[in-house]
Amino acid sequence: MFQAGFVPPQDCMVDEDCGDLKYCLYEIENSKCLPCIPTDMPCTKDEECCSDQLCVWGQCTVNATRGAEGSICQGQSDCRPGLCCAFQRELLFPVCNPRPGQGESCLSHPNLLMDLLAWDQEGPRDHCPCADGLQCRPHGRGSVCGE
Repeated sequence: MFQAGFVPPQDCMVDEDCGDLKYCLYEIENSKCLPCIPTDMPCTKDEECCSDQLCVWGQCTVNATRGAEGSICQGQSDCRPGLCCAFQRELLFPVCNPRPGQGESCLSHPNLLMDLLAWDQEGPRDHCPCADGLQCRPHGRGSVCGE
């Protein structure tokens, strides 16, 4: 534990503090600048990736576009039409996901009223709603998108 008045060493507070080809690994007790992550290696934010790469589906990717499928998002407006910003089980952060189409599996809400009353319709979701014009309907033991 730290003594009163002790300030832990910190190389950085934001990525810009680190310079070219580095990013800030921000931790409360000890933030530090680290070298950027090369292509096809795991990442958790775009700023970790080298050069003009983006973190897509959790990997640094060349020729990627913000708002495209798999790109990191903070809200619905970050994603292209037909996609929604939602969390993935495999990732610890939200990404742009395709909205399920006709006959594709979906997750129906047990309480639609609560979903409509959600405080933040812009923020990331737990799952994507069906594509425009479709509704999530019970089918066997699950649900699928249909008219």
